Amino acid sequence: MKLLPDTANIPTTAEARQALRSTVEAWERFIATGEFSAQRPRPVIAISWQRCRGSGLDPHAERARMVISRDEIEARLHTENFGLSGRAVLDRMAHTVEGTGHVIVLADKAGRILYSVGHRQIQNRLESINFRPGGAWGEEVAGPNGIGTSLALGKPEVILGSEHYCAGWQPWACYGAPVYNPRDHSIMGCVDITGPAGKAQDEVMALAVSLAHSVEFYLSANLLRRREALREVFQSLSGRFPDDALLLLDETGNITALNNPARELLALTSPALLRGFKQLYPELSRKAGHCLLTGQQTECRVELYHCITGAARCVLKPVADRGGRIGCALLFPLGRAVNRGMAGQGARPVAGGAEYGFGRLIGASAAFKKCLETARLAAADGGHNPVLLTGETGAGKQAIARAIHAGGPLKRRPFVALHCQGLRADRLEDALRAHIKAEAGPDSIAGTLFLAEIDALEPDLQAGLSRFLAAEAGPAPRLIAATGKDLSAAVEQGRFRADLFHRLNVIGIDVPAIRQRDADGLRLLEHFMALEADRAGRRKPALAKNVRERLACYDWPGNITELRGLAARWVVTLKRPVVTLANLPKRIRLHQQAGAGADALTIRSVEDALIRKTLAEMNGNVSKTARALGINRSTIYRHGHHQRDNS
Repeated sequence: MKLLPDTANIPTTAEARQALRSTVEAWERFIATGEFSAQRPRPVIAISWQRCRGSGLDPHAERARMVISRDEIEARLHTENFGLSGRAVLDRMAHTVEGTGHVIVLADKAGRILYSVGHRQIQNRLESINFRPGGAWGEEVAGPNGIGTSLALGKPEVILGSEHYCAGWQPWACYGAPVYNPRDHSIMGCVDITGPAGKAQDEVMALAVSLAHSVEFYLSANLLRRREALREVFQSLSGRFPDDALLLLDETGNITALNNPARELLALTSPALLRGFKQLYPELSRKAGHCLLTGQQTECRVELYHCITGAARCVLKPVADRGGRIGCALLFPLGRAVNRGMAGQGARPVAGGAEYGFGRLIGASAAFKKCLETARLAAADGGHNPVLLTGETGAGKQAIARAIHAGGPLKRRPFVALHCQGLRADRLEDALRAHIKAEAGPDSIAGTLFLAEIDALEPDLQAGLSRFLAAEAGPAPRLIAATGKDLSAAVEQGRFRADLFHRLNVIGIDVPAIRQRDADGLRLLEHFMALEADRAGRRKPALAKNVRERLACYDWPGNITELRGLAARWVVTLKRPVVTLANLPKRIRLHQQAGAGADALTIRSVEDALIRKTLAEMNGNVSKTARALGINRSTIYRHGHHQRDNS
């Protein structure tokens, strides 16, 4: 995560108010003559005014332009990573800021407002100048303001009262902080807090910066979750089509995974060629982008640039996650048809074995041992009662499920992984029976059915699954479901069927996150580095002492997925045999510093309320609360919230 610039160079409220006494006169003179009086505004404001005058911007404007439709805004808030992350952060603050006389908005990198929460009366007043979703507030079209100026400068900025070039915005004080893309550190948008100019406070700027940090945290978490979803899709397709060439692209069109047949077919035999995929196959890249845009499976023929095999047939299938399209799978059939398989909703059954057993699971922490103890009891359960695994994305739920299958009497039967996201209601029951009964045979015991992301089932799919479980008689699969959500809360809120929940939750197992597993994170990192080094034919890097100390304090929000990626990165890129602090990603190097920046907030009452509210939502769990807010646990304790940490 990119650390936002500090606010050291931003004027204090007292300094700004002193400057504003002369800014009113300076604005009137500049609008009339194009020249500054002896009392000039701040340099950043003076430069912006000159740009505004040069571009012909109307200084007497009273309303900003509306440039985005409600439908487009809703689509971006519900499908794009930035919209999803920003909305989640602002929703957490909504009730907290309702009575503070301020409004918080989320704007994209063009300065267009996407979302707004806060004081209802202030929101109504701001709507009169179109400071609301759909309004355009880039500096080039609205002059200096908290959104446009912070985006233009690439750093937090406050614009107070008559510092605004347009008279319509001068009753307001705007505090803006950019939000950076955790992938490439480019600016994705901005968080702005606006209130009456007469109520300007130094602390509001710090809160705006903190909220921008929180959006970046959510962006990182969602990015890791999407990578995990793409990895699971790749594994599923690899199992179903082991002899075909398979390539997976993310939403940017870059390769995230490919198998050896694809590497050979497309001659992508080096890292440089992998990075140059778009240039090598521009037409295929364009078709993949169109597939991602439309969400429709398609088929094409690809000219192979090395001219050995000529052309190849390719099936392109969009990959969705929680309503948004996050990538595109490209399958090249090598000697057999794939239409029926690509159109199917399930996964190819694979038998259990020693490679998936409990002996392959690494961890010595008390939390993980408790998880394995229950999992072993579930594996030995002769009644094949259903199991519900609960844990964060990347915590290893599927690995636990495979171990239960491989450690029990059904280990020679198929293990079927079904991702509930995207299953069609009219095919659910047929898919369940087809994937299990067809493999097991009518007179034999069925295998294990693993239902990933069970919380993603729509109500009609929940009903279909419940009917299947209630009606099943005779050979039936062992059911293991997994979720990253609190299903009991979902039942109370009416989002998940109570009968289905109770049918699945016979043996409940909490799979702990890496941050809850003491030193297991370092153990797993060493293990993954050894695997990657062996695969690459290289020496496993060693971890410097100060690196171990820093990693021991890191929360690992991406869990095992993040550990695997970091291990592979070091094995591939390090030129020296020792991992030093300089080799740590910025998100880890700056982890403690980012927490210290959050501790420095001085809006005590607002932050206290937010922490208290989030603690209640997390049932007093300090670790989950700190993760949700993007702050350190020590921050919560320093605020006097000493609830027992149930992590």
